Amino acid sequence: MSSAQSSMQLSNVSDPLRVHVPPNETPEERKRRIAAEKKAKKISEAIDKQLKAERDEMEKTRGTKLLLLGSSESGKTTVLKQLKIIHGKGLENEREQYRHIVHLNVLTAIKALAKGFEVNNLTLENSENDEHLAAILSLSSIKESLNRQSLSLQAAVGGLKSADDATAILLANYESVKAVWSDSAVQKYFESANDIGLQDSAKYFLDNVDRLAQENYLPTDEDILQARIRTLGVTEHKFDINSTTYKIYDVGGHRSQRQYWAPYFDDVNAIIFMAAVSAFDQPLEEDLRINRMRDSLDLFNTICNHPLFKNTSIILFLNKIDILKKKLNRLQLKTYFKEYQGANDFQSVTKFFRREFLSRNKVVDKNVYVHFTHATDTTQMRVIVASVNDMIQRENLKASGLI
Repeated sequence: MSSAQSSMQLSNVSDPLRVHVPPNETPEERKRRIAAEKKAKKISEAIDKQLKAERDEMEKTRGTKLLLLGSSESGKTTVLKQLKIIHGKGLENEREQYRHIVHLNVLTAIKALAKGFEVNNLTLENSENDEHLAAILSLSSIKESLNRQSLSLQAAVGGLKSADDATAILLANYESVKAVWSDSAVQKYFESANDIGLQDSAKYFLDNVDRLAQENYLPTDEDILQARIRTLGVTEHKFDINSTTYKIYDVGGHRSQRQYWAPYFDDVNAIIFMAAVSAFDQPLEEDLRINRMRDSLDLFNTICNHPLFKNTSIILFLNKIDILKKKLNRLQLKTYFKEYQGANDFQSVTKFFRREFLSRNKVVDKNVYVHFTHATDTTQMRVIVASVNDMIQRENLKASGLI
């Protein structure tokens, strides 16, 4: 076949992208054809614009759905508080409510310390504080369950006759709380008391008890960020970030709460998974035989490789790095993770945990974005939230085929 014949054959192949030009077209016909093409193009562009507007409106109405998952005590609720500060209406409407929660956190912390002191038959440095220790131990209004690390809003209100009782009890026992906490023997015991269910913010609240016990006390943003409340069930939160509506579902991380996660697994844009890297020396509240970090690793393995999340990106927040840094000054990671043989410094330990989590991902081409976080630090979280938003927008554009 000659090249001329080949060219002729190729020219006869139907090409939907080519405009058919009639043979021997007159100038008048050409003018009408061009006008018709311009009109058709204008109509097509208008339709495309309308469809895009409808898709954008639908997406805006539907929102970007995020799941906030992780073990209990990992800091999920703190991240939501930060989002309220950074992209919401702030915490102003919650201050009065948190006054009672903060006071109950103080009482829970000092009662746990006093109980541990008693169980271990320890002696106070200053014998004059014995009566103050007895006063703390006699606070029967604080339920035994509240001596543990977990504290729920329901317990805060229902555990006492009223939420106001927590404030009344703290004000009535302020001197005893201060005396017991300031005793050097209690301070020493606190440094090694990792098995009595102390919340991570115990020191913060006990160090600030003078301010917290003022008659006119109202919690600061920092106080609210430090306050511990257990998430029970599933809560939905909406935030508008750079014209995108985010629907964030926070589900309780306690083992008994994980059975409620499944219904929220469908149609998820991304998952924020949180793990407290500072918990390497702590047992689970629900099962003292299980290490908290190992539980987080197992849970991440389940979530990361779940069939419904095959194409879902995961943002991994390895949280509480501030507490981790302090712990590494007095504890050896390899005592709790025998497989770890690296240096006991922050850089090496965080690399180890990052590698451990990422190694659980068995899904090829799955994106896992890692951030080391200090969730109570608003400045740091502001930067991380902006980064997460950019990442999610890029992922959404990829899923739409626009990039």
